Amino acid sequence: MRVTSLRLIPSSARALWAMLFAVALVGSLLTSATAFAPNAQAQEARPVLGGGTPLLFDGGKALCTATASGWDNANRAIVFTAGHCSSAVGEAVEVPGAGTTGHVVARNEILDYSVVQVDPNKVTLVRQAGVADRGAPPNQGDNICKLGASTGLTCGPTWQVADNTIYSQVCAGRGDSGGPVMNGDRLVGMLNGGTMPPLAQDAGVGSVGNVLPECFISWQHPFFLPAYGTTFDAIVNDVAARNWPGTGFRMA
Repeated sequence: MRVTSLRLIPSSARALWAMLFAVALVGSLLTSATAFAPNAQAQEARPVLGGGTPLLFDGGKALCTATASGWDNANRAIVFTAGHCSSAVGEAVEVPGAGTTGHVVARNEILDYSVVQVDPNKVTLVRQAGVADRGAPPNQGDNICKLGASTGLTCGPTWQVADNTIYSQVCAGRGDSGGPVMNGDRLVGMLNGGTMPPLAQDAGVGSVGNVLPECFISWQHPFFLPAYGTTFDAIVNDVAARNWPGTGFRMA
């Protein structure tokens, strides 16, 4: 079964992030779901950090996307993103325009998430525009959306939700890993990669995923490999069960 991660490792992600984020904004304009565009209420003094914000790892060589930012029960400034974006606890994380902003303080390779503690003096934590709160996982057939630093805002039907994983036909490309997944005005998941849903395997058509291309732009719809992501409930519950930083997370 073909599984792809969506962490972008260009020759210089630091040089490409601005172009990719511009594509994200254009992508959001090309969809009807403009309510989820990045929050425009940025303070001049500091870059904003919230769902959909680009994050740089590996010394600025790898691009991922923030799921959500906020605070935990110890009032630490926290942001979530995909686990495969980082290689180890302690890795530095950059926000474009702010330099090194924080460090990975916890990560789970099974659920594929990282917890990043950031310096609130370097960025302004914001809630993604159009997101009212967290929500339960979607149902099969629900039209859900994701916001990524590479392909922007894209939407598509939910194929299946199984074992804390959401499978959908949203366009997602490299650099979108960690991006928020929304159902209406609720944050329901974190984008992790691309693969065929289990129901396709059960139906004997899983091999189709071997020939489907990754998605680079929303105009490909629906001819691309389906995306998958972890439910946000599963992530925050796992953090709390381990008493890791991020426990008691509340969105900005």
